[in-house]
Amino acid sequence: MDLLSQTSAVPKLLLLVILSGCVKGGYAPAPNLNFLYTSDSGTNSVSAFSVSSVGTPKELAGSPFTLKAAGQFPYDLAVTPNTQFLYTANYSSNNISAFAISGVNGSLTELQNSPFSGSNTPNPIALVIDKTGSFVYVVTGANNISAFAVNQATGALTELAQSPYTVQGVNPAPYFEIIDKTNTFLYVSNSNTNTISAYTINSQTGALTLVPGSPFGLPGNYPVCLAIDPSNRFLFSADNYSNTASAFTINAATGALTAVPGSPFSTSIVNGQPYGAEVDLTGNFFYITDFNTNQISIFKINGSSGALTQISGSPVSVHGTNPNPMGVSLDPSGNFFYAANSNTNTISTYTLNLSSGLLSEVSGSPFILAGSNPGPTNFQFVSIAQPR
Repeated sequence: MDLLSQTSAVPKLLLLVILSGCVKGGYAPAPNLNFLYTSDSGTNSVSAFSVSSVGTPKELAGSPFTLKAAGQFPYDLAVTPNTQFLYTANYSSNNISAFAISGVNGSLTELQNSPFSGSNTPNPIALVIDKTGSFVYVVTGANNISAFAVNQATGALTELAQSPYTVQGVNPAPYFEIIDKTNTFLYVSNSNTNTISAYTINSQTGALTLVPGSPFGLPGNYPVCLAIDPSNRFLFSADNYSNTASAFTINAATGALTAVPGSPFSTSIVNGQPYGAEVDLTGNFFYITDFNTNQISIFKINGSSGALTQISGSPVSVHGTNPNPMGVSLDPSGNFFYAANSNTNTISTYTLNLSSGLLSEVSGSPFILAGSNPGPTNFQFVSIAQPR
């Protein structure tokens, strides 16, 4: 049984959006405003939180922000690098909702022409935005990738002429996607075929071209979420069926993937069902959520080879009655770690020890979301420079 059958939504990892302010004269800039957003498939909404300097989230007035009736079951969400627009992939309604983000208080307003549809976008399950904010890529239940151009003034989406792009394999069931740090390559995890597809992104047109040798075989079984280290040398996957983490080296020139010797690396948890994946900002530690056993596994990354070794003190428990942690995220400072608990409708918050990689839960965690059974799955952390 896959995760789609076990839970009401399918999340992925956070895209960090960090802006720095530019000021004139001799005054100090106002501190950035930090906001955290969750896709809530159970209530067809997006919850929004302000985040304090000690990492604690506080739900905004007016949250959760409900999608228009035409948008149903938001699986995933992503924010443009300029922090002006937020998009959700709506699994049940086969479309994408778009919101404007207030630079003053982080509140959301759905765009007039939202939601947007493509020519063949049934059951969109994952969504990512390139690092220029020009293109949106959506993985769908039709085993393809739909690509859209972003109107950076209005946030409106227009499907590219070449879209959609077929994902190779017999019913590969693409599950998650991530863009590398150089904005050159797009990677897609294919859960049914245990492969990762790789594409080169045309920076001018947004068109995708399959990397030679793609798709690349995965050592583990049923890859879901992916993460790339800050140096852009290694790609990691959370392997749901084999209770492992697979590791690859990335060819910087071609985007090709090569399995790291010894991969996959075991979580040593029976039926943990790894899901969410994240690499810390130092590039020293890799984290995955164990959905079924309500834990977070932590690995030390070998900076030379990319090999993974589980650290002492791992796994860390996620509190609550069967919380089923899914998506994970870091704040822009890298000092705080978040897990979305889909079954208990909470957010677990931890301080992250940058030296040891260990997580310590903050006071008051887990934090409860408003609404009736929102089912939070995925995170989007936004840091807005003031004034924007």
